[in-house]
Amino acid sequence: MKFLFLPALSSQLTRFMPGGLASAQYAGKPTRSSSPMQRLRCPNWMDEQVRGTQAYYPHVLASYYYFRNIALALPKDGYVFGDSGGFSLMRHDGEERAGVAPHQRRLDPVDVLEWQARLCSVGALVDKPPVDGSGNRIWELALTITAKNARDAAEAYPCVRERFPDFRWWGVVHGRDGNDLERWYQAIRAIYAFEAPGEGWAFKPRPASDPVGTARCLSFIRQHPEITRAHFFAAASPQAVAVICALGAGCGLEFASADAETSGNLARNRKLLRPTPDCWGYRYGLAEVGEERTCRDYLLWKCTCFSCQALREDAERFPEVVMGKYNEYWLHRFHFHNHLAQVRVMQNIIEAAANQPDALLRAVLGKGYGPVLRVFDGQPDQAALPATAVRTLRNAA
Repeated sequence: MKFLFLPALSSQLTRFMPGGLASAQYAGKPTRSSSPMQRLRCPNWMDEQVRGTQAYYPHVLASYYYFRNIALALPKDGYVFGDSGGFSLMRHDGEERAGVAPHQRRLDPVDVLEWQARLCSVGALVDKPPVDGSGNRIWELALTITAKNARDAAEAYPCVRERFPDFRWWGVVHGRDGNDLERWYQAIRAIYAFEAPGEGWAFKPRPASDPVGTARCLSFIRQHPEITRAHFFAAASPQAVAVICALGAGCGLEFASADAETSGNLARNRKLLRPTPDCWGYRYGLAEVGEERTCRDYLLWKCTCFSCQALREDAERFPEVVMGKYNEYWLHRFHFHNHLAQVRVMQNIIEAAANQPDALLRAVLGKGYGPVLRVFDGQPDQAALPATAVRTLRNAA
């Protein structure tokens, strides 16, 4: 099974991040200024300048909700998963908030599909999450709305494929237990099966990035051999990825992916990621407050990653930017460093899952090892470790 980690394009762009005004991924008109910040040229991990280095990483998740009106030029060799933004709409209460722009109050499934086809490798159906912004269950309403979105987009999909033959549309499944997952899946599949070559299904483990929730989705997939490609929304924690990589092939998956905005979220809070000694997880560095420089000094003087080596070069050329107050430049350096640390951990988990899946799961999950395998085996209430899950791990090894 092939697995891809998809860092989510940050919904709060700064100039140097992918899609930012000073990045190569921004296809709009560049801004001009003679200030030191404007004269800085800071490549990110998707830039041609870093191609051929360990820093280059062209794969990404982009959300229609945030990027529909931003001119993007993403690498052609990357795998781009197009998220519709249904969860973002729910989280921001876009349908109810006064003062929100009309285009942010709803998602037109055909507009979303068109945008995805122009920019992405695959794109997910416009879904309505089964909870509202306050966490109240709206499962029946959400399924009804998602089914309507599927019917509308399914009518347009053949024409979209004629213009963008490499693009593939994916379904979305929601549910907190097997019964919910099955009802949702069958209702959407009756409208469009998402079984053509390259098509697949996206799942939202609940809670997000929870290894038990991820195992529940994999257990469901194992019962449906027609599902061979799957994406897991917001499930790129080391624990969840270890579960996907160790157990996914035993479910019949040929390809899987998961996304996270962890590196950007931590950077905005001035926190750093540092891989653990086994590189199967990471530690969170202490957050900086005010002008306290603990994290910045670590990047400037100790870290040897690609971004931090470039940071030291910038410190010589632009000391007024690098050695001054915390600014947009430092936000980029925190983000780039965190991204490289996260990719490194993901790559090590992928390798370990291929060579020693049981050891990986035991080390990463700890006390969660048994509960994960019981849920994966469809027996969440039994204390004994299920034999079928053990056989799956042994076969994978």
